[in-house]
Amino acid sequence: MWNRIREIARKEFIQTLRDPRTRALLFGPPLLQLILFGYAVNLDVENARTAWMDMDHTPESRDLLAAFQGSRYFRIVATPRDDGEVQDLMDQGKVQAVIRILPGFSRNVKRGNAASVQVLVDGTNSNTASIVSGYANQVVAGFAAKAMASQQNSRLVSGSVKAGGAVPSVIPVLTAQYRVWFNPDLKSRVYFVPGVIVNIIALVTIMYAGKAFRIDIG
Repeated sequence: MWNRIREIARKEFIQTLRDPRTRALLFGPPLLQLILFGYAVNLDVENARTAWMDMDHTPESRDLLAAFQGSRYFRIVATPRDDGEVQDLMDQGKVQAVIRILPGFSRNVKRGNAASVQVLVDGTNSNTASIVSGYANQVVAGFAAKAMASQQNSRLVSGSVKAGGAVPSVIPVLTAQYRVWFNPDLKSRVYFVPGVIVNIIALVTIMYAGKAFRIDIG
């Protein structure tokens, strides 16, 4: 039985590869699709063009700016001064996001109140917009965690000094760190290309199975 299967497979390979047009159709489109989906169609978001609008101009707002500048997901390309410039940048597609620091940001941070940071994202591409929004939330959340820890330490130190007791050491801060296995850089082609390969194999199989049937009407 295995000898017959081997001979049938050999016959099919010879039949498929002897026609130049068939060879071109077999190898050309799959390779083109792999190149397009592997390199041209890129869903990764890095160095997103970002505008920074600081309406507070305080050391705390500059610390948050440094956090965004230190992230590889954002690139500050403009500093608009009013809402008209923000709208022009968004309408012309010069920036993908705008970070606005509202007045009173530093005062609210020092008092432990809710400090608002407005993130405006261009929603033309919904996938890119959701990714950029998620990265911005991560940067703001990291800044908020550090500010909260520093504030708690200051309160404990001042309370101990007033009570005449010993000054406590710095309180450890518990932070969650994410680790991605098998694709640590979150490159889209790493999971995109294997799926494309399976899809191409399925399409080519169906296509050649359909070519094997011919109906003569006479």
